[in-house]
Amino acid sequence: MRGMVFQTDQWKTARPSVFKARTFFFNLKIRAALLSLCLLPVLCSAETQQPRIASVVAAAANHDHPVDATYRHLESGIRTFNLTEKEGHTHTITLTPEQASLVLLGMPVTVESTVSASHTHQVTVRKQD
Repeated sequence: MRGMVFQTDQWKTARPSVFKARTFFFNLKIRAALLSLCLLPVLCSAETQQPRIASVVAAAANHDHPVDATYRHLESGIRTFNLTEKEGHTHTITLTPEQASLVLLGMPVTVESTVSASHTHQVTVRKQD
């Protein structure tokens, strides 16, 4: 019986170290979660601080179209953009790789849209300050 008490006492003395290890890792997980929550606004604000793409669409047939182009699109290699639907039709613009590079460097580039509803638009794309 005395051996059983010893084993029970031994288990009780070993358990606090296991408990401490589990507590340490649990606290580590909580710290990592809190750190990620604290960094989330920083990461999101860094994303929104990227330069934007501005476009000027020359009016044709008494209307113009907004362009759905972002800096991230150009950085990722996307070079074809739609002019948002207006007056029941859409247009598309495509930048050459050289034109996309110029826009990324801050130079304005002017391209002609596709023909739709018997007209085109001149579109100037540039990095917005």
